[in-house]
Amino acid sequence: KGTMRLKGEGTGKFAWPVSGAKLTSSFGSRWGSQHKGIDLASSNRSILAADTGKIEFTGWKNGYGNTIIIDHQNGYKTLYGHLKKISVSEGDIVEKGDKIGVMGNTGRSTGTHLHFEVHVDGVAKNPSKYLKR
Repeated sequence: KGTMRLKGEGTGKFAWPVSGAKLTSSFGSRWGSQHKGIDLASSNRSILAADTGKIEFTGWKNGYGNTIIIDHQNGYKTLYGHLKKISVSEGDIVEKGDKIGVMGNTGRSTGTHLHFEVHVDGVAKNPSKYLKR
């Protein structure tokens, strides 16, 4: 494949979707069910694309509230939930670090935070293993 990347194809290396984020809930079993992502809180409410990709979904998702799903077109997808505001549209190409929304408290949520998921070939994985500190 060489070094050429397709427009909207991610690198597979993820940046933190929130600046100055504090992890408030981990991936795994929580309250008797599987928590498929991590929860991040920060005084900076801007939500950033964790990697380059194409916006696959924007809108309301049960439990998640206002949600964005990015297809990184390389087997990876990321989900951003509980948003107050969505700043992108389905079909948009975003680059890693682009602002895509604003943190909120929509859906099944106990306070303002970002719920962030990483899916690899359709399976939810622990996002902490993909984010570099």
